[in-house]
Amino acid sequence: MSLPEGYRSTFAPDEPDNRTNDRKPVSLSEEKSVRVDVDSTRTKPTLALETDILGRFRGDLSRAGVAGEERLAVVLYLALTSRVLPWDKPTERPISVIPKGTTSTGKSHVTKTTLRFFPGSAYVDLGSMSKRYLFYSEESFAHRFIIVPEWASVAEDDELVALLRTLLSEGRIIHGTVDEKRKATKIEKEGPTGLIVTTTAAAVDSEMETRCLSLVTDDTPEQTRRIYDAFADLEEENGSAVDWEAWHDLQAWIAEHGETRVLIPFVRSLGELMPTSSTRLRRDYVSLLCLVRAHAILYQAQRERDTQGRIIATIEGDYAPIRALVAELIAEGVEAGASPAIRETVAAVRALQDEGAAHVSPKALIKKLGVGRSATYDRINRALLKGHLVNEATKDERGMKLVVGELLPGEEEFLPSPQAFVRALEERGGRTSSGSTMPVSQGLSGSPVRPVNPLDDWVKRDLVLCLICEARPVAGGPCSLRCAVCREAAAA
Repeated sequence: MSLPEGYRSTFAPDEPDNRTNDRKPVSLSEEKSVRVDVDSTRTKPTLALETDILGRFRGDLSRAGVAGEERLAVVLYLALTSRVLPWDKPTERPISVIPKGTTSTGKSHVTKTTLRFFPGSAYVDLGSMSKRYLFYSEESFAHRFIIVPEWASVAEDDELVALLRTLLSEGRIIHGTVDEKRKATKIEKEGPTGLIVTTTAAAVDSEMETRCLSLVTDDTPEQTRRIYDAFADLEEENGSAVDWEAWHDLQAWIAEHGETRVLIPFVRSLGELMPTSSTRLRRDYVSLLCLVRAHAILYQAQRERDTQGRIIATIEGDYAPIRALVAELIAEGVEAGASPAIRETVAAVRALQDEGAAHVSPKALIKKLGVGRSATYDRINRALLKGHLVNEATKDERGMKLVVGELLPGEEEFLPSPQAFVRALEERGGRTSSGSTMPVSQGLSGSPVRPVNPLDDWVKRDLVLCLICEARPVAGGPCSLRCAVCREAAAA
């Protein structure tokens, strides 16, 4: 919905805002929609034809001066790519992300650098404009991301926080305001719109936390060393420069001419294998599916299409890399897992207690971990939130008295692996969730027999993997012959 007629002259901001803008926001006045039909006459950009687009992204990320933090950067890249999802159903929406970390660990640098891989029309950066811009701008925010550089800058603004909560639940901006005559008016800005907000806090608004993927930056000495090396590479100008225009061209092609509808034929089988230990998994499952869709959209030039022209996501090509990326994050979010940093911190407290300390002070833990004061306190706060550490100091006592709290979760498999799909199909005799009884091996054996449900065919063709080398079978051989066992089997 557009702003009411005469809005600019009748309504005043809810509170004075005299901040100046160093940069003007990108205008989308001529951009009607990011979702259009595929234009077969438009030549695909070179990057769209790459067999390893995210590998190329990681390489260019390093050339741009980012050391380590590849998981955070890749999640951000896929999240921003998810802006093009059509929002036709609950599992087609942008993925919102909260990069976390203590001061100077690089969360802002990684975020800003990742944004450089996208054209300005893909996002709105609140770090370069008034916070009230979202309320009163006539600019379109559909299929874009809102970037909040630091949660602390908006945390005390109840109206803006409420707007961001609504943005995550509804996918659009809704703001109620009152004019000078106390007449209520509601402003609506159509989406879908995603959110990226960085923070030094262990947690932000609880409702926002459950609607976003949270990633914590690496605070280890090893990462600090990698950063030093990256600075040296920049100084020596090692390697070629990043071709930003090529990345912008890729994203512009996806938004304007690419296909944004994705079919996930294995979604029912995945749901049957997913854990059910927490209600939060209902939302995390949606984020998982949306990331799979974003990955398939990025690699659409290498994917097959169904009869409706939708991109067909695959287990090996799309689910497997997403699982490797976020399994630990999702497990930690539902307290079924813990990050290496938290495990190291709890282990250090336990070791100090084993050495005779009744309680462990932050000062002793800082010395034990060797990661610095800010990083240690950040780890302590996150471990306290999860209950893995307990502070036994009373309110009247200064400082902390840390002891080990709840046991850390085990290392068991959380999200189902590609091999789990194979085992599940084999256990039910090759029967897929839709009921076909075709043997699993026939999916790629070249047999003329076809399953009744075409979705079964897509699932089986992607599921029949070599359990040793994880390669996909081809006609005339048990797999792509990448391992010795398979080569010997083919020769026999």
